[in-house]
Amino acid sequence: MVPLPLPFPGLPLLGFILLFTSLLNLSILLQPEREEISEVVSRGTKKAREYALIIFPVFLYFWVVVTWHIIKPSYLATILVDMGIIIIWIVLMYFNTGTMYGLIKKGYRPVLSKNLLDIILYIAVLYLILERIDIPWFMAGVIITIASLILLYCLYGLIVYRKLLKMLVEPVNLYFPALGLRVFSSLIGLTMILSADSSTIIKEGIVASYIVLSITLWYILMDLRPLIKKSA
Repeated sequence: MVPLPLPFPGLPLLGFILLFTSLLNLSILLQPEREEISEVVSRGTKKAREYALIIFPVFLYFWVVVTWHIIKPSYLATILVDMGIIIIWIVLMYFNTGTMYGLIKKGYRPVLSKNLLDIILYIAVLYLILERIDIPWFMAGVIITIASLILLYCLYGLIVYRKLLKMLVEPVNLYFPALGLRVFSSLIGLTMILSADSSTIIKEGIVASYIVLSITLWYILMDLRPLIKKSA
């Protein structure tokens, strides 16, 4: 398999910026006013649908280039995979800065909490484990394919949910998915940082990130599924 080259030396710096921004978002979401901020996040379905519409084409592109890299590895394929990582970085930065600005505008501020420190510790332990294992590219492709299919169905669910929202007394809880997406973003950022020392960690980092993304999207779908059935 052709190794993943770094597209430019600034990749770890971009990863640090993404990781820092993601953790700032988590620090706002994990503050003491948990119920209040959960309600604010759950009401933001318009933004959630907007972000999903932007994210899906990006993840579709990434799925295509990773599949190409698995079936017919080449230098061009690896460059396209790296480009996909950069595009995902741009989208996640847009997502993180946009939502963080909205929450700060509503009066919420970053708070250092035990839950935030626990998440940072779990992420660090996860990467210590990933450095010692080698995940096949085929498995990486399967996980990315599953996450992409779940994302597509989730996008459909958000569109249906947006139409039904005015008729609902209690909105679907989007707080846990919001946390999961920030953890996913943190993992992508950390993967980019560690790529400076080892390009092999990119594959394992992507797999771990997409597993978190799949769990997060599945959680959304379980809440949206009854509404989708009613609208059918």
